[in-house]
Amino acid sequence: AREGFVAIAPDINAAYTGGWGEGTADRELVRFNQVVSTTIAKLRRANTGAGNRFGVPLRDAIDLSRLGLLGHSRGGMNIVRWTTNHPNMHVRALFLVAPFYDGTVRLPDVPTTVLLGTCDLDTGSTGAGYVTDAAQSSRTTPAYRVTLTGANHNYYNRTLVALGKDDAESATGSCGEGTRLGPSVQQAFLARVAVDHFARWLRGGRPAAWMGARFAGTLYGRHATARRGGPHG
Repeated sequence: AREGFVAIAPDINAAYTGGWGEGTADRELVRFNQVVSTTIAKLRRANTGAGNRFGVPLRDAIDLSRLGLLGHSRGGMNIVRWTTNHPNMHVRALFLVAPFYDGTVRLPDVPTTVLLGTCDLDTGSTGAGYVTDAAQSSRTTPAYRVTLTGANHNYYNRTLVALGKDDAESATGSCGEGTRLGPSVQQAFLARVAVDHFARWLRGGRPAAWMGARFAGTLYGRHATARRGGPHG
C-alpha cells in the first residue's frame, strides 16, 4: 500500500477448512472462487461509491483493469486456476509464493513470479515446475523463478508463524535452527520482490535487477538466485 497499490487480503481460510465438509480439489476451488470473486465484486462497488465495507475511502481509487494476484502454497496454485477460469477479469500479474504444483495446472499468459526457498520442507522446489512449463510454451510474457536461500515454507504467513507451524523444524545443516531465515526476514523479502514484480507489470516500471535471464547474488540483503522463463521481461 505504501508503494501506491490498493492491497486487499481476503480471508481464504474457508476454502481449505474441513469444517464445512472434507475438502476436495474441486470443492476447494469453488470456495476459493467464491471468496475472491465476491471480494472483487465488493471492490468494484466501493470504487463506484455504491457501498464500501473496507474501512478506507475507495471511490474512484481502484483501477480494476490492472489486477494482480498473490497466493501462498495452495493459494498459489488457486490464483493460477482462478485467473485461467476468469479471462475477462483483467489480471495483469501473478505472484506465487512457495506454490503447490502437481503438473496439471499451467500458467496463463500473464507475467508471473514464483518465489521458492531452499529450506522449504513442504512443497520444496516443485513450484519451479510452473516456470519450466512456461519456458517450454509459446507464451508472450515472462515467468520468473526467485529462490531465497534459507527460506522455509510457512514463515511467509504470519498466522502460521503465530501457530508455531515451522515446516523445517527438523532440518539440520544449512537449514537448521538459527541458520535459516526467520519469519520477519522472509516476509520483508517477499514484500520487496512482490513490489518489484507488480510495479513492473501493473505500472510499467523499470525491470528489477533480478529480472534478467539469470541472477545470483545479494538481493535485498539476502542471497538469492533468479531465472527467467519465456520472453524477455
